[in-house]
Amino acid sequence: MRTITTIGVIMLIIGFLSSALGAFPLVDISASSAPIDEDTPFSTQLVEETSGKIGTMYSTIIEDIASFADNPDLALAQSRLDEMTVYAEDLATRTQLFANDLQQKLDVITTAPLAPTGLTAQANSGQVSLDWNDNVEPDMAFYNVYRSTQSDQGYERQTGVEGTTFTTGQTTYIDSGLTGGAIYFYRITVVTTTGESDQSAFAGATVSSDSSPPTVPTFFDGDAVTDDPEQLNLTWRAPSEDEDGGELTGLSSYQIYRAASSSGTFELVGTSTEAAFTDTGLAAVTTYFYQVEALDAALNISLRSATLELTTSGVVMPSDVRLVSTTSSDAGSSPVVTISWTASTGAILRYEVQRTTVANSTNDADYTDIVPNNSDTSRQDSTVTRGQTYYYRVRAEDVDNRFSDWTTPLAVTVSN
Repeated sequence: MRTITTIGVIMLIIGFLSSALGAFPLVDISASSAPIDEDTPFSTQLVEETSGKIGTMYSTIIEDIASFADNPDLALAQSRLDEMTVYAEDLATRTQLFANDLQQKLDVITTAPLAPTGLTAQANSGQVSLDWNDNVEPDMAFYNVYRSTQSDQGYERQTGVEGTTFTTGQTTYIDSGLTGGAIYFYRITVVTTTGESDQSAFAGATVSSDSSPPTVPTFFDGDAVTDDPEQLNLTWRAPSEDEDGGELTGLSSYQIYRAASSSGTFELVGTSTEAAFTDTGLAAVTTYFYQVEALDAALNISLRSATLELTTSGVVMPSDVRLVSTTSSDAGSSPVVTISWTASTGAILRYEVQRTTVANSTNDADYTDIVPNNSDTSRQDSTVTRGQTYYYRVRAEDVDNRFSDWTTPLAVTVSN
């Protein structure tokens, strides 16, 4: 408000002096009164400085006019008028710069953003790659991508990063998981603080079909699980391209096969969407053989990997169990059964031996312990009865208190 008032006062003074003194040709502008140009930044301080100088000159001019009646000094009056004119022009220029700057800001706030330009669509197997020119709006926030199967209608916004309300913040976008042979059309909008632009001109592409399988999974490896002898963990490196060297359109899953021997029949035991698989429900200390194959998004299946051989963890069962029955001719002497076996591999703490009179029993309650349990690989049982048939089994316990499976019960008949 003060700026407008000052300009009005300036114009009144200039008008008064011009009518009172007549039209005088303007003299050269002094260095201290140099006007600004359009490149000079506008600021309130500059306006106030100019207004202050005009106010000071106004007071000086009033004093000078009062002395004109007695001693007219036209040169002084002309000088004052020239200075007033220069400063008034400076102030008007600065005010106009401010108005221009304000108008530009208003234009940004009230003008809708322009639609993006330069949209191109490049089709690949199962996907379309989009690219467009970057918008120049200073408050540009992000872009929305719209897709349709018709060029003139039915466009729907594509979902962006999870949790966002826009498609992308980049000037590129890859639309994947598309149907081979289908035609897709796209339009782009830009979103700024003032809203969303109109949709761009459309661009379309025909998605090619993928008939090439992925390359074979490599670096197939695995490990036994120490704390779980019924489990094996498998890992491999995912394919990075198609078998023909083309671009991989995306992996769908893997199929894992298992066999009891390297030359045996491999059967499907599971699938995985990651380059890893855990096979469970296995037998302890048992060797298994595995192969894996990859499926891409078009369900093309790769060749199978090299065969992987893995053995589950656990304690190795004693082997080669032998039973010997000894009966003395002395009827008063007790017969003896000697049990011996081949030691288990690993850090074995002790062996357990049990017997039963029930053939083929798997019920632990039917068995009696033959002690003492120690690390020896033979044991004698002197509690047997002449003419009775007994069934013996053996198992090992390691230093981690893990047990092997029981050996198959072996029969012996004590002679009379």
